[in-house]
Amino acid sequence: MNRLTYPRTAQAIATRARRSLGAYRAVPGREAAHELDRALHDMWGYATFAFHDGDDRHQWKKIMQKVLDAELHLKPATPDRPDRPVQAANAAIQVINDFERATGITPGPTPSTLYTRAEAEQAANAAFDCLNTYIQLDHWNDRRFVTRAFLAFLDDPNSPYPYPSHDSDEDDEELTPEETGERENSLLYWLGPRTDAAPRPQEDNQ
Repeated sequence: MNRLTYPRTAQAIATRARRSLGAYRAVPGREAAHELDRALHDMWGYATFAFHDGDDRHQWKKIMQKVLDAELHLKPATPDRPDRPVQAANAAIQVINDFERATGITPGPTPSTLYTRAEAEQAANAAFDCLNTYIQLDHWNDRRFVTRAFLAFLDDPNSPYPYPSHDSDEDDEELTPEETGERENSLLYWLGPRTDAAPRPQEDNQ
């Protein structure tokens, strides 16, 4: 029987899955769920190739089933099922660990299911830096969109839709660094302590 070669390596798939899981843990909304679902499906594709090649078929069959089970949990939380994001994160963690072990990759750490506030703030800063590297968030509304996404999660981590869809038609004109100021380029500035003594910065709608 001819052996099949999957187009992506197991290491690349596992890395992507863990990154997608990290995003989902920070903001368990539609976009993050979609990315995690794509990563899990990629894992399922690799497993089908390994199963076809006859490499411990029982093990790969179990992984394929766990992937399908995890994908079923990736649905928005509802009033009667507020625990769906937690279940999805737990299922994804288990299948990623199993996939890593099956492919000879040293499993990464098993994280807590959802981020604490401090962890979410760190994830927000890392996500902003990552996005800015690839797509250059030069629009004021882009920065505001990313910020609101994480602030919404911090305000209500159980919300199935923690942020609205981005409307590019409402973008303001690009602002220069001099116009925005260095502190407004830092997501941590917006995610700073929110107390009565230090209220959240107000947006300038003028």
